[in-house]
Amino acid sequence: MYQEKMSLCLLAYRILKPLTALIAFLFLATNLPAQHIPGPDVILTREYNSDNEPIIYAVNRSSSPYTVSVTFSRLQNTTPPTPNPYVATAKPGRTRLVTLRKSFRSNRPVRYHYKWRFKLGCKDTEPDTDIEYLLPIAEGDTTQTFKIDYIGNLIGQQSEDFKAYGFGINKGDTVYAVRRGRVGRMVDEFDNSDLDKYYTDQYNFLHIAHEDCTFGVYRHLKKGSFLVDPGDEVEAGDPIAVVASPKQSDLGRFRLLVMYRNPEYEEGSEADYWNFVVPEFRTATGEMITLEPNKRYVATHPRDLIFQEMNWREKRRWKRRN
Repeated sequence: MYQEKMSLCLLAYRILKPLTALIAFLFLATNLPAQHIPGPDVILTREYNSDNEPIIYAVNRSSSPYTVSVTFSRLQNTTPPTPNPYVATAKPGRTRLVTLRKSFRSNRPVRYHYKWRFKLGCKDTEPDTDIEYLLPIAEGDTTQTFKIDYIGNLIGQQSEDFKAYGFGINKGDTVYAVRRGRVGRMVDEFDNSDLDKYYTDQYNFLHIAHEDCTFGVYRHLKKGSFLVDPGDEVEAGDPIAVVASPKQSDLGRFRLLVMYRNPEYEEGSEADYWNFVVPEFRTATGEMITLEPNKRYVATHPRDLIFQEMNWREKRRWKRRN
């Protein structure tokens, strides 16, 4: 009897052990944050419809929109999509790209090969010129703006529409979102030792994707000071990080760019991939102001600017929280 009970216990253990491991795996998988998903931000998947025709999807596992380009070749029993390569915007989640329809022989499968690539930004973007931006500093604080030149000028390259804004504030001050959006890519790994150089690529930054497919890019943020995570929704005037500061300085300096994918971009011309927006800002002394370098501006965070991209439910929710 004892041996029989032991055998039953051993059998139950062998059955339940993998089930327990599966339950634990599922629990962990469903509780992982989105930014911990390994692999590329965008992948392609396929399904088949009732006619056994392949449907190609883009699955965007990030919190930012991407442009996906798919080139089809070696097609059998179907015709290539128009145009080929097929280019589309893949926003976060799953986007249906194209269905390869059968040509003639309905009893024969569709065969094909493809190659694909993806890059940050939407296929076509029309920046919303009615948006008014907040200064990226605390309400009532003052900033001294400074000029930022296009780095390509050092090697003879020109950019007609490059536009970036430099803001000088006090060491330890917080940087704020200029507009509503969703936090995308972040780098939070560099110390602040290279800030005294004329140019460096060793800096912390974050992207915030806006509703019109433009991106607010905040550069030179203090390591370990980020107050948001990828996927977070932020409102205009929300704190996002602390400014980076050079060693032995009481000042902090950071940069802001508002940019979008150039709809006329062609493969190989990487320097022309981004177009830039010239935002108009609300300050304590004026509305729809175009900032100029080497001037001082005082920030204000009025509700009408915070609410300008919200619907009435979102406004009510914001009022309850604030």
